[in-house]
Amino acid sequence: MPRRPHPPSAASTEPRGTDTLAELAALGELGDEDACLDYMRDLVFPAGTACPKCARPSRFHRVRGRSAYSCQHCGCHVYPTAATIFRRSTTPLRTWFRAIQLVDSRPGTVTAGQLEGELGITRPTASRMLARIIPVVQFGPELLFTSSASRQGGAPGPAVEPGSPGASPAAPDPAAEPLSPDLVRGELLASLAGLREDLGAAELRANAALEEVEALRRAVATIERLTGSDAGSAGP
Repeated sequence: MPRRPHPPSAASTEPRGTDTLAELAALGELGDEDACLDYMRDLVFPAGTACPKCARPSRFHRVRGRSAYSCQHCGCHVYPTAATIFRRSTTPLRTWFRAIQLVDSRPGTVTAGQLEGELGITRPTASRMLARIIPVVQFGPELLFTSSASRQGGAPGPAVEPGSPGASPAAPDPAAEPLSPDLVRGELLASLAGLREDLGAAELRANAALEEVEALRRAVATIERLTGSDAGSAGP
């Protein structure tokens, strides 16, 4: 797998990783969960990246049964998704990647309801995912990373698990970082899209109900005319 670029800092003039979204889409369609997590490891901590604890250039190896990787030298655990839009999500990465592919292939048209139906997830989950994906598709794949990555000069903010080998007791938690303005705007756009979708569905139901009422009224009027009954009578 080719080496991936680090996410650029806010002041960076490096070009965006134009292939990143395409690679995510391919993994969402063809890869498995392990391949998706390894992709994030290669994106955030490629071979030769300095360990956030011992500062030695290292390879980071998967910790069995966990989404963490450990430094080959000191064993410090790092989490490639912690400073990304995927942080604290129980949704599989492959589902996230498929959602990114759907939104990227249909710019400005995918709704939370469509993600719910196509990915088999709940509407609240679909809304949260859509809110975080929209800025990535609109403004570039560097927005896969939260603001903590930018403040550290372009290197992704390493999430070091407290209590892991070599970890400091007070390691910062990038997942607690506030959302960037772009992500907040994305949340609002996703909410707006969801509300518009719900409004449209409600209007369709209301129109169908009105048509049913009119049909019943016509049926009543026809029977009344045939039987000579008045509108308020109970029958002959």
